[in-house]
Amino acid sequence: MAVITIADRKRVQAVRLDESIRLTCPAGEAIEQGDYVRLNTTTGYWVKANATTAANLGHVGGIALTKAAANAACTVLVRGLVALDNALSSLDYDARVFVSNTSGALDTAAGTVERVVGHVVPGWDTTGGTKLLLLRGV
Repeated sequence: MAVITIADRKRVQAVRLDESIRLTCPAGEAIEQGDYVRLNTTTGYWVKANATTAANLGHVGGIALTKAAANAACTVLVRGLVALDNALSSLDYDARVFVSNTSGALDTAAGTVERVVGHVVPGWDTTGGTKLLLLRGV
């Protein structure tokens, strides 16, 4: 397992995709751009997800596109393409990306409870190509 590190969280951004799904809900705790979050089933607030138990994974989750303090609005990409700075540069195209056992993090391998959140795909907005994460969604 190797936690995927996002060096510049300000560069986390959704890439236009007609079938993308974004949800804006309050944050139940401090959330950073690029964190993997899930809906708290009691409050409906976003909280950091982890793969230690099924309850900590939830069913609806995605990548936070905005930084939010507790009780502030947080927009999350549930399905679509997301750029994660250079965090995916060492991964092969079509590599699976998992939820980590570390809260809010993504990983190159499955955590205790396996959840694939997406795959690495090419984005050709530069001459060298960019590696993007295609989120599977709900």
